[in-house]
Amino acid sequence: MIEERVSGETIRFGSLSVQALHKWKITDKVELNDRFSYLTNFEDMDDARYEFEVGLAAPVSTHFSLKASYLAQYRNRPPVNTDRYDGKTTISLLATF
Repeated sequence: MIEERVSGETIRFGSLSVQALHKWKITDKVELNDRFSYLTNFEDMDDARYEFEVGLAAPVSTHFSLKASYLAQYRNRPPVNTDRYDGKTTISLLATF
């Protein structure tokens, strides 16, 4: 993996990524999904990254759906002057044709 950081530093390392995705059909048209991801750095085994994302999608018309999701990220060894935890909330418009 090649990681280019905001500080200008570039890090190269071998990695292993494991992900799990689960989808639930709440109704015929409404779906809840969650994803868990783990990535480890083979050069520094203490450098691990975790992600958890949960999202809910529901139709608003025949061809469009709205999806609201939250992504939580954790880094065991973050870059200098950054936090270990980060989160992002997104609202998306999905089109189906």
